[in-house]
Amino acid sequence: MALPPIDFAVIAQTAKDAIVSYGTPAMFYEGTATTGRAIKVVVYKDDTPETLQADADSMPATAILNPDDFATPYRSPRKFDKIKVELTGFVRTYTIESVSPIAAQNTLPLLLVQLRAN
Repeated sequence: MALPPIDFAVIAQTAKDAIVSYGTPAMFYEGTATTGRAIKVVVYKDDTPETLQADADSMPATAILNPDDFATPYRSPRKFDKIKVELTGFVRTYTIESVSPIAAQNTLPLLLVQLRAN
């Protein structure tokens, strides 16, 4: 039995649109740069909100990024780049430990980034 056709380009665009619409505003810093630029990010940890704040410095986090935020003239995120997130009463700067593409056929809908709190 053949699988029904899937429009991977639509799936990729839907994923990107979700980050643009619902992602948290953050600042992205290349390497040791002191000035950053605005991006949208979804950062999560497998923990409760109480544990998140109590143990934010020692537990890794995962982030989902929109690859369009890194299109020309910008470069893709790399190890040791930083992402700073500011929420009401919570400011955290994360260092990128690794970047992995999430591919759907020949599209790149998302980037999966492993983070460590500074």
